[in-house]
This record gives sequence, structure tokens and C-alpha cells, in this order.
Amino acid sequence: MTEADNGISLPLNGHPRFNRGLSGHDVRHQLSVSGTWALPSPAHGAARLVFRGWQMALIAVYSSGVPFSARLGYDAARTLTTRPDFRSGQRPDLAPGASPNPVTGDPNRWIDPSAFRRPQIGFLGNLGRNTIIGPDLATVDFSLVRRFRPASLGEQGALELRLEAFNLLNRANFNLPAPERMEIFGAASSREDVGRITSAGYAREIQFGLKRRF
Repeated sequence: MTEADNGISLPLNGHPRFNRGLSGHDVRHQLSVSGTWALPSPAHGAARLVFRGWQMALIAVYSSGVPFSARLGYDAARTLTTRPDFRSGQRPDLAPGASPNPVTGDPNRWIDPSAFRRPQIGFLGNLGRNTIIGPDLATVDFSLVRRFRPASLGEQGALELRLEAFNLLNRANFNLPAPERMEIFGAASSREDVGRITSAGYAREIQFGLKRRF
């Protein structure tokens, strides 16, 4: 998520309660687990030279998604705004019996647009702000390090041979839909790509390195 992807304007000045809802940074659940393990080395022989001094580390993170809003792409409430598109902050009505968080789990259409209705002309929609929860995030980072202490580097000096993997399991951590793709209704029609997600966080990255410590 880039900064303010889930921001939304106040469509009518003087009525701040209309935008009362979850914070744009509301992450309801988050879990981080990390640990390091000094790998056991053989007591003697050639194997000790190869396997001595290795350390493995792992960081696993899970967090639930951030909230965002369904929007209108026109000035349904006739506020005469200068931004009569999705940036105006106007929202649709919630269909009777529908969930305000109609998430499908499918990145091609993250929400079910049938959960929303056009508001009556001249009225603001009754759907709240930030009622929809975006994709969650889960990632595992891993490193394998061996430290050497050559006498030529002094008492505190060391060299580290490093193997590092980010998003080791190569999970697709989807971003939010672009704000314009959360435009449920336009003035005359609806977008065909409502709720479509077209970007994700970084894929698995593996790097090797040699680090000198002073």
C-alpha cells in the first residue's frame, strides 16, 4: 500500500461525523515471530572446518489488511464539488441485508459490487467509511551466516558470509485496489474492473553477500 491509497475526502464540510470510521492505518491483528539458532558444529576433523560458525535466523510476520472505502464516481448528492469523481469522498448505499465488507478473496474482484446501490439523487450514501478490509500480509525472511575472525582484522574484526532470502515462501501479498477501481458507480454506468487488484508486494528475493565488521 502506498501512502494514502485508502484516504477519502469529506464530501460535505461541517459534517465530520459522516466520515467517522476505522483509521486508514487500522491493522487489527499482527504477529511477529523471530529467532536465531547457532548450528552445532562437529567436534573435530575436516567437517569442523566446513560447518563451524554457522548461524541461522528467521523472521515470520503476519498482519491483517488495512481498511478502505467503496466510492462513487460522480456527484450523486449534488454538493457541487469541484472533484465530482471518486476523489469527492461520496459513497454508495448498502444493499439491504448485504455485508458492508463484501470481500470475495479474489484479487480479480476483491469485493462483490452487488452489495451496493446507487443513492437517491441529492442524498449522500449510507455506507460507512473504511468498511472494507484489504488483503492480509504474510512473509518469512531467512538468513544463513558464517562468521570468520582472521587475525589480520584485529581483535574486533570479522568477516561474514551471508545468504539472505526475503519472502522465502514467495507468497503473493496483494496491495489494495487502486482508488479509481473502488468507484462502484459512475454517473451513467459501472466500471467493469471494480475491486480489481493489479499490484503486490515484492516477490521472493535471494542475495549473497560478504560483510566486513570492524
